[in-house]
Amino acid sequence: MGRPRKPIEELEHGTVARYRRGCKCELCRAANRDRVRDHRWSASARTKEQASVEQLAVRINPEAPVPTIDMTAEPGPIEQAIVEDLDALVGSPPWKRTASAILRLDARVLDQAAGVDRLDLLSPMQIRAQEWMKLLRSVSGGPDLSVADQAAQLLKDLAGGDGGSE
Repeated sequence: MGRPRKPIEELEHGTVARYRRGCKCELCRAANRDRVRDHRWSASARTKEQASVEQLAVRINPEAPVPTIDMTAEPGPIEQAIVEDLDALVGSPPWKRTASAILRLDARVLDQAAGVDRLDLLSPMQIRAQEWMKLLRSVSGGPDLSVADQAAQLLKDLAGGDGGSE
């Protein structure tokens, strides 16, 4: 057995509950009208959304291969430019091999991002590649600088150019 129902006299005017219990005053009719309108709008929105999803699903081929970055592909124009820039670096800065490898991977992603429909990768990857290039350029002193001198120069550059001294 459910909970006992309130008598209609205890229900407030302008509510759907009172309308359903038989009150047909203007306030109760307006409340029911609003409820029906909202329900129809919500049902219409669900139908439109479902139709949109079904339309998109028709265009998706589940058998098609998912586009990915091809790490075995020939270097693209960005990667080729990076390789040339890396070859032009003077000296052997610390972390050159690691930074160079990461920079080349970034360049490969940048070269192929449009082909795999991942344009969202462009901006962060460009920023990341620029940071690696800045690091490599900042520590690439002349051939006469030792690795320790280059590391000290890097720390000085990272501290704002004065090495933290006053």
